[in-house]
Amino acid sequence: MNMKEKSYEMCRALAAEYDGWEFQGGGFVCKRHKPFVLGLDVFAKVAMSHVSLQAIEWVKVGPIVRSIKVLFPKYKIPCHFTRQPKNEDGSIFVGVYSDISQLEPVIEKFVRSAIPNASTRYCLDGIEEFAEQFPQDNPFNFIGMQGVHYCLLRMLVGDFDYIKKCYEEALAGNNDYRFDELGQIMPLLEEMESNLKRTGRLMK
Repeated sequence: MNMKEKSYEMCRALAAEYDGWEFQGGGFVCKRHKPFVLGLDVFAKVAMSHVSLQAIEWVKVGPIVRSIKVLFPKYKIPCHFTRQPKNEDGSIFVGVYSDISQLEPVIEKFVRSAIPNASTRYCLDGIEEFAEQFPQDNPFNFIGMQGVHYCLLRMLVGDFDYIKKCYEEALAGNNDYRFDELGQIMPLLEEMESNLKRTGRLMK
């Protein structure tokens, strides 16, 4: 087997050790807490002769998928919230390997720490619980589209004041906020609030 086949075989075996997790599409995925999908991507690049590592932990929130597709059809963003997990010593998980004997212990050590940490980091009992706990206990960076996604998450639990505050910050020149994207949402707030009350969804 080549490096890609060997590394993927190893990751499938590792994922099978954790309840609800599987290795698919080049990443570790847990779908047991609907409407959420929790994931851990490990590979930055996988070739026949070598692999490059860079870990990304992510959460996809089902109820805001349609809103994002309708509001921002040009954005191809598969995950709503991401963070870069680190090794136990605080270093960033990166590296390039061409030998499976060197790669295997590195991935195994990281995954055995990263999957349990990801599994306990979030409250996935429901949208309200997730929104209330998140992001206070999670060191996420809400600059850019993640901030827009968080606005939509807050709106899902009926908090429409949060996006208004973010838009005011953007108007004041705070570049941490996506002015154009927030500007697209603002005229629709009344309609989205009405939809939420009638259907439980932000968009028709």
